[in-house]
Amino acid sequence: MEAYIGVFAATALVTLVTTPVVRKLAIRVKAIDYPSERKIHARPTPTMGGLAMLLGVLAGMGIAWLSPALRPAFRFSSQLQGALLAGVAVAILGVIDDLRTLSAPAKVAGQIVCAGILVLNGVELLFFWVPKQGVLSLGADLAVPFRSGIGHGVVLGARGSGSPRAPGARLRQQDRGLRLIADAPSRRIRSRQ
Repeated sequence: MEAYIGVFAATALVTLVTTPVVRKLAIRVKAIDYPSERKIHARPTPTMGGLAMLLGVLAGMGIAWLSPALRPAFRFSSQLQGALLAGVAVAILGVIDDLRTLSAPAKVAGQIVCAGILVLNGVELLFFWVPKQGVLSLGADLAVPFRSGIGHGVVLGARGSGSPRAPGARLRQQDRGLRLIADAPSRRIRSRQ
């Protein structure tokens, strides 16, 4: 238990300490999001906060690697390294977007590359918790599209104009939780449990 507390503390502390530094850097390089009719903030807001979060995650991963209790996770699987590489790629994509405002196709292409890094390292997102609904089960056939859509889909879903689920998909209550059922024009695809 102490190993997990150490990882959490390192992650939280480094994120807390680096956030003001990254904020000053964002102001210096003029990575600022200005209010507009599409934005919810009322005053200019520095961006690039993902850098502080990445530094916190790197610190937590470093502490986990140094911990004898958690080090075997690094030896027996490439998933942690894949998640770390994908996280770095997402942070780079975010910084580029904050500095130059990437087009939607460029963002999606970057997200697909990041999802590819996860897939190549064996990372899968087959189950996750949906508040007030239960466990959502995705099959391997839907996991990659969901990974690339999670960044924008969750934001769109929060605004009420979309969701991270595939078009035409619906949730069906079953005895062991929720299942995602996608209706394709020619066939029906069911997720695996």
